[in-house]
Amino acid sequence: MSSSLHVVWYRFRTTFRRRKSGYLAIVLLIGLVGGLAMASLAGARRTQSSFPTFLASTSPSDLTIAVFPPGNVTLGNAGGYSASLTRTLRGLPDVKRVESWVEPFGLPLGSNGAPETNALSDVTAVGSVDGLSFNMDRPGVVEGAMADPTRANEFVTTPAGAESAHLHVGQMVPFGFYTEAQITAANFSTGGVTPAIRVDARLVGLVEFSDGVVQDQVDRYPTFALFTPALTDTLVARGMTFATYYGIQTADGNRDVSAVERAFEKVIPPGDTIQYHITSLVAAKSERAIKPESIALGVFGVIAALVALVIGGQAIGRQLRASRDESEVLRALGAGPLATVGDGALGALGAVVLGAFLAGAVAIALSPLAPIGPVRPVYPTPGIAFDWTVLGVGVAVVIGALGALSVVLASRSVPSRMSGRRALAPTRRHVLANAAARVGLPPPVVVGVRFALDTGETRGACRCVRSCPAPPWP
Repeated sequence: MSSSLHVVWYRFRTTFRRRKSGYLAIVLLIGLVGGLAMASLAGARRTQSSFPTFLASTSPSDLTIAVFPPGNVTLGNAGGYSASLTRTLRGLPDVKRVESWVEPFGLPLGSNGAPETNALSDVTAVGSVDGLSFNMDRPGVVEGAMADPTRANEFVTTPAGAESAHLHVGQMVPFGFYTEAQITAANFSTGGVTPAIRVDARLVGLVEFSDGVVQDQVDRYPTFALFTPALTDTLVARGMTFATYYGIQTADGNRDVSAVERAFEKVIPPGDTIQYHITSLVAAKSERAIKPESIALGVFGVIAALVALVIGGQAIGRQLRASRDESEVLRALGAGPLATVGDGALGALGAVVLGAFLAGAVAIALSPLAPIGPVRPVYPTPGIAFDWTVLGVGVAVVIGALGALSVVLASRSVPSRMSGRRALAPTRRHVLANAAARVGLPPPVVVGVRFALDTGETRGACRCVRSCPAPPWP
């Protein structure tokens, strides 16, 4: 065995220069097509997990409760923010953290100082009281930056809100904030009422809230213009707020949501209207919406993987057939089966291993293209990603499958076995090529079919050509 291994190694070193182009073809075919397959499969996994990944980065609430005190529904259910109710909510069993925002009656002002009331239907002004959307339920920044919570003259809105109000990042927008008495005045819409608070606020960024990342066109509106706690403190102090939204993190996640809902209903003031918003339901809905894209990407990856294995196998077989005559010479000179098998398989195995690792590198290089879909603009960790599951399994499958194929094809190319197969099939024909000749197809078509599908065995091919019936060509 030792002498056979020496022969194999000697042959590999001396023939490498002549065979390296074939080895390089194997490496590139496996690396590029296999890398595309791994990248697609890893991208499918990254896409499917993109929304949970984004949601986790926002410090999400488990439950959101909107409280609308009794009042005129069209005016926002006037009632105001209740600090005592907030303290009560924080003291409930199973509640770990509570933050809130409020809905003041704020509208952008036109050039004549009159409120643009048509903006109310699409964009609702909200203000963070104690950090909701700045500490908890943080939105993803699509363009620009998040507003500074210490500055009263900064705000953010969604891309849909900016499109509806014809705003752009960096624009200074005059806003008027009104009391309940002012919004019920007869001359309010004509600009006859001076805002209780006027703020020239700069739009510093476009953001997407977690419940708005995966939406269809129908659900885009209404959306929000979010103001900072620095401004909201003033609005709350002057009683210029209406509905209140609480973001709640429970002690045990989703399992405590129902218990918190029941406890909250016991402390809510009579007559108030409550709306519950459970984060896990939004996450499930978003993942279902993303699933078709991840499945499509995964199916493409599986198809690319099969193509990589088939093309790689063909390239390996072509490389081994090219050295078949040399194997016969080796056998005639006394080389054993191990030496003849190793002479063909060693280089192919090395090319397979290099191609597998090149495929992994290609997959890593393509990883910044994922995830695809609606979460991509707000994905918290874009760029290079290492999906070790896909990379590890992919490299192992390529090396295992194509490595085994290399050994099998090399062993089948042993001269003694080849002569046995030739003796059993001395008049081997290629059925498709013969059929093409019989039906009268042009000679280039017949030759092309034979070259594309024949194994390339010179002697067998020659016998087949001689034994084929004469085509009916003029």
